[in-house]
Amino acid sequence: MTNKETEQVLNKIIGVYSNFLMGRNIRTVFDAWNETMKEQDYNKVTKKLNAWIAENEKPPLPCNLITVDWRKCYEHQFND
Repeated sequence: MTNKETEQVLNKIIGVYSNFLMGRNIRTVFDAWNETMKEQDYNKVTKKLNAWIAENEKPPLPCNLITVDWRKCYEHQFND
């Protein structure tokens, strides 16, 4: 995800869950989320976020939105 996409995801979370920042600096939260989410697919993350919002009263953690491509985890086994 790009910086702009991460910002859009965070803005959506902040808009839905007013307690999301819990007094934390938005820049610090953005930097942490951006670092964690930079390798994620924006469309998959927003799909998971929408499902999360529909089912949960508490805001998501990055681990709740990460999608894992298991093929990448095992690529090295086939390329060695």
